[in-house]
Amino acid sequence: MLKPLRFVSALAGAVTAANVLLGYMTTPEFVAPDILVGIILIAAALCPSPLWAWRGLVFGNAYALGVFSVALAARMQPGGVFNPGLVAIIIVVAASLAVLLTMRSDIR
Repeated sequence: MLKPLRFVSALAGAVTAANVLLGYMTTPEFVAPDILVGIILIAAALCPSPLWAWRGLVFGNAYALGVFSVALAARMQPGGVFNPGLVAIIIVVAASLAVLLTMRSDIR
């Protein structure tokens, strides 16, 4: 089960970093946190050790969930523009984190 979670996390990290690098980022305050999300998720997904990959994916997905939640909260203020892609990535990251935390006993 760790292999699909590695793929999903790497994809989420790559999409997040690509949005910043391609100039789709509209809020400059989130440039550095989003780049970090991309780096952490991709690095954790590529980690050869299953235990260290699991730890990195838990950390990366939790960090991503925090960054994306703050971004969503900022967009929900009056005058903010709703971003369905942001909601979708929050759902993916939260689901990945939930699955990772339930499989803790399987990783050794």
